[in-house]
Amino acid sequence: MQDLATIMDRIKAQMGRFVTEYLETETGRKHYGSYLDQMRVAKDHWLELVRRRAAGEDTTELVLLWLLPYADTAANRARDAWVSTAPTFAGEVQKKYEGIGWVRPGDWKRVADTLFEFVRRCIEDPTGLQEHCDWFSDVPDLKGFQSGTLSPILHALAPEHFCIVNNKTFRTLADLTGEHFHQPVLHYPHTNSTLLAICSKLDENLGLPAYAGRPADLFDTFTHWYVALREKREKAMPTRALEEEVIYRTGVGAASGGARYYKISPGHSAKEWQRWLAQGIASVGWTELGDVSGLDAKAFEVRLHDALAEHPDWGRVGPRQVWNFSRIRPGDRFVANRGKYEVLGVGTVTRGYQFFDERHGHRLGVEWTPVSPAIAVDEDGWMRTLLELSEEKFEDIATRIESAEFDSELNLTYSLADCARDTGLGEERLARWMRAIGRKGQAILYGPPGTGKTHVARHLARVLVGGGAGFIELLQFHPGYTYEDFVQGLRPVMMEGGQLQYRMEPGRFLQFCERASQTTDPCVLILDEINRANLARVFGELMFLLEYRDQHIPLSGGKTLAIPENVVLLGTMNTADRSIALVDHALRRRFVFLQLEPDYELLRSHLRAKGWSPDDLVSVLREINEAIANPSFSVGISYFLGPDLPTHLEDIWHMELETYLEEYFFDRPDLVDRFRWEKLRLAL
Repeated sequence: MQDLATIMDRIKAQMGRFVTEYLETETGRKHYGSYLDQMRVAKDHWLELVRRRAAGEDTTELVLLWLLPYADTAANRARDAWVSTAPTFAGEVQKKYEGIGWVRPGDWKRVADTLFEFVRRCIEDPTGLQEHCDWFSDVPDLKGFQSGTLSPILHALAPEHFCIVNNKTFRTLADLTGEHFHQPVLHYPHTNSTLLAICSKLDENLGLPAYAGRPADLFDTFTHWYVALREKREKAMPTRALEEEVIYRTGVGAASGGARYYKISPGHSAKEWQRWLAQGIASVGWTELGDVSGLDAKAFEVRLHDALAEHPDWGRVGPRQVWNFSRIRPGDRFVANRGKYEVLGVGTVTRGYQFFDERHGHRLGVEWTPVSPAIAVDEDGWMRTLLELSEEKFEDIATRIESAEFDSELNLTYSLADCARDTGLGEERLARWMRAIGRKGQAILYGPPGTGKTHVARHLARVLVGGGAGFIELLQFHPGYTYEDFVQGLRPVMMEGGQLQYRMEPGRFLQFCERASQTTDPCVLILDEINRANLARVFGELMFLLEYRDQHIPLSGGKTLAIPENVVLLGTMNTADRSIALVDHALRRRFVFLQLEPDYELLRSHLRAKGWSPDDLVSVLREINEAIANPSFSVGISYFLGPDLPTHLEDIWHMELETYLEEYFFDRPDLVDRFRWEKLRLAL
């Protein structure tokens, strides 16, 4: 860690801007003043809790309402929950933690008593903080209560001894000190002592206004500003005026004059992303084209023509991107994406085009800054490897990244009722599924095509991460997927001198677990079409860990692995590809299986809401599935849930349903003819 003098120099360099452009604004003053209101309410609550407990009353509900930090919502104020500037909970803690199986309904009194006792010990003996945190960490089934959950009330009751910590604090401290800090309660004493040391120096020659006399509150306000980078002001200012105001951690903002902007994909499913980060590069394939740095456009076309003769499967569009890639210059900006829906990071090109005669040999030097969690987008044109963006599009994405940093680290609450509304599944059924997921830690949604398995998995994942700091990732399995892709494997790495070395690199699951270990809230990995891969090969040692989450196992290369308790796996399985009866028994024992079948009533409701009589279509669909006579191969309803069905129904029938029926009834052409559009269009 940097010495305190260096840390304070870094803070001093920012403090003038912070004071004039945030602290002394109306918003900043309100923010800074809110801590006093929270302290007053917290101290009144504490005295009342002490009085009631001394009188022998059951204070379980009040402890959960008054000692935990809640978001400032009308619902929370109506139930007299303690509202904090550092909220951990958007709604009821009981509903959230029971839903994911972290606390059983009958255990809340024990949990509340432990929370009260921890706070009491800390307040009465602040010097024994490490001892108190050790004691709390040894109490079982309290993994949902870590530094970010407990520090706000400690700070409110004794601000001279305890500081607020949360993800904003950790991000700011990482930049200031060069050290990474962590959420578990065991680490809180170290984080707190670092913050107290900083706060003790905040009034020394920093030009602070006279009213800014509460250093812990001041620093917490500073972290909000530092991470948000005055988002509201940035949105109202021209791009060029914001250049020096960019968050250090993301590096997002205006580039120098003449810069161009690109979207680039780090390989299929972003499998090259970790290598790009480690080596500071961006790369594209089609290595067979060779070094194109000395070619003009005409010479490149000649070389491409020759290469296509040997590789006719390439097509012309993909490899032409090598030419565009080689024209990118230092100072140009990148947005790295995974598919159409995620932004993984931003970067600035630092070194021009180079060629290496190996896989993904066309390369640029790039200073990358990953964005965690990934920023959600919806860009239909992003399936190509490389695409030039307008400056406006780049700045729009930059603004969204900054907005995400400014927002609370908590996800929006998404209830079972919300999930039932959006999926059409009954709330009681969903609750039963959530209990099973909480008990087992992993589940597979299975059913025939078109039953909405991935759709439902995404919504179940939203319930699990709602109100917390967890995240969701989706991974598409396929027959070529390997253990090396999923867990770890040797990867070639080009060293500075040009030598090639092989390193053990983590796969997607290890990367996911590492990221999930930074929070205690649920993190969900959706394994789409899980049965398309050879699961015994892909999972390897994980088959053991899926059942024994409290165990560690050694991996090749000397590392050990344990699956964090907050990691949830949701797989989807198309029963038309493989019957559940054919799934490996060892795997079946480790997952709960949640069945989805064609829901005709949901289809009826959807069509009625769109103003279309559903009876004829539902009747035909039932007739088709009765003819199929195998639930694993039934035709689902999702074909008919898209927008503007009357316009697209004929195309759906010709291009999707008929082709499916032709494959299934390959030896019964009479049945296929019976359900062709020409025979049914009048009825539909």
